[in-house]
Amino acid sequence: MKVLYYFLSTISVLIVSLSIQAQNEQPLTIQGNFQIDTQYYNEDSLIGAAQPESKQGINAQGYITLSKGGFQVGGRYEFYGPSLMGYPAGSDWKGSGIGFRFASYKNTDMEITVGHFYEQFGSGMIFRSYNEPFLGVDNAMDGVRVRYNPIKGIHLKGVFGRQRLAFNSKTVLGSGLLRGGDLEVNINELFEKLGAKKTKVTLGAGMISRYQGYLTSDFELPKNVAAFSSRLDIRKGKVGLSAEYAYKMNDPNNTNGDIFKPGKGILGSMVYSQKGFSVLLRGKVIDNMSFSSVRAPSSPFDLNVNYMPAITKQHTYNLPATLYPYATAVNGEIGFSGEITYKFKKTKNAKSKIDKLLGGKYGTKVTIGYTHANTLDTTHFYSNEASLWEQYEVDPTRQGYSTNFFSMKGRNMIKDFNIEIAKKINKKWKGKYTYFNLVFDKWLVQKAVINDHIPIIYADIHVVDVSYKINKKHNVRVELQNLSTKQDQGDWATALIEYTVSPHWFATVMDQYNYGNEIENQKIHYPIISAGYLKNSTRIELRYGKQRAGIFCVGGVCREVPASNGIALSLSSSF
Repeated sequence: MKVLYYFLSTISVLIVSLSIQAQNEQPLTIQGNFQIDTQYYNEDSLIGAAQPESKQGINAQGYITLSKGGFQVGGRYEFYGPSLMGYPAGSDWKGSGIGFRFASYKNTDMEITVGHFYEQFGSGMIFRSYNEPFLGVDNAMDGVRVRYNPIKGIHLKGVFGRQRLAFNSKTVLGSGLLRGGDLEVNINELFEKLGAKKTKVTLGAGMISRYQGYLTSDFELPKNVAAFSSRLDIRKGKVGLSAEYAYKMNDPNNTNGDIFKPGKGILGSMVYSQKGFSVLLRGKVIDNMSFSSVRAPSSPFDLNVNYMPAITKQHTYNLPATLYPYATAVNGEIGFSGEITYKFKKTKNAKSKIDKLLGGKYGTKVTIGYTHANTLDTTHFYSNEASLWEQYEVDPTRQGYSTNFFSMKGRNMIKDFNIEIAKKINKKWKGKYTYFNLVFDKWLVQKAVINDHIPIIYADIHVVDVSYKINKKHNVRVELQNLSTKQDQGDWATALIEYTVSPHWFATVMDQYNYGNEIENQKIHYPIISAGYLKNSTRIELRYGKQRAGIFCVGGVCREVPASNGIALSLSSSF
């Protein structure tokens, strides 16, 4: 509690010192938010849920910023007593203290930040420092960041520091040192004559370098490893094109088998959009692009320098999102995806049944998507069982393998076809039907083996989502899902009913049921009951039920979620 006392005392001193300045200066602004998540755990041997010794876990954070003119200071107090089961995704968070603090100054052309900060170069392929509380991932930088706009159209960034590794009553930093910079040029802003042109062009380039001193008796490993990227974004009217290329110097580490092969990646997208119709195409190739600020991170979630954007559809419905979610394979992946959205126009005076069905008074929206991702087409120079010396004889430069970079001849990891039809029927009724067809290699994606064999899952998922507006304040929503497969744990079903009393109250009852499991005592229900209250920026939710063990993903980054049984409370507010 001493740390909290000192933190609040410091904030108080800053408030007083800033408040006694001249009255004609800009006013002091205070903003912040709080988040508390706690759960009491019950033991449940049927679903494999254990009760920890503490019986309860809690994650709590309070974030406050003070701004006056161009100056800003802030901090985040964190408490884990102990942390919730399954959090964080990487190294431990425990105790209480200041987990994030910074001071910054900003004027017209420049912004300087000292302390903790989050930053990203381009899409993140070479550098992304971010916080994702739902995953339990926080790789905040601790150091110095400078943003500078010397002339209109030129945007510069520079970063220097180390990453957050863990939390033990204070932030624990990794040993690697990161140095980097990013340049972005808006061509239309840079050249006045192009300012009014319909074609908008932005160019960018970035570099990040990691330093970690280390020598071994077998190989001399590079102390400095750099990654570079270049990007292009073109927009004209209804069409947009973007592409980014990344290159990483040889980086032998514990995720790639200590090979000296450079890494590279390409990410591209094209979008066409007009009223009632849009097309989105995306593709990427990733080869040996895992990048950490240390060579041997203790988990895949620790000290990640970069982030590989996902091109797969981010599912929100329970069954496709929790049973077979896809995680980006940062050391080897080639894939593409496409999505087409079309809205049938409203036809107020429709005569035929088809016109009424597809158009009608409110129209109909149809979205079709497809994702396909394979492993890379590679040729390995030696077997995994070969000794270090045998590997060196076959491959003296320690490249490990060769890659046919744009070939789709590797093993398929996922195929995801989905179609969604959404329609408002009248002022009270609206509905949505979604169909998913999945092919999912559970070994390649999750390294999972079931019943001593490597499963490839073929699944069909149907979802019906219907809402009925009783009156201006009362609304009920029903969601029915079914997953059919002959592999893995068999068929699943999910049913949900949600009742909302606007603008404050909501209540939900959901049950996930593994009715198709071949093992009789594994045909388990996972019911969850929740209720909550909303007012302005404050949200309170109380939940009770069973959580199935599985995988939870956000943006292609996934973590394991342990089975649990218990009552949970969430409270959040901002000001």
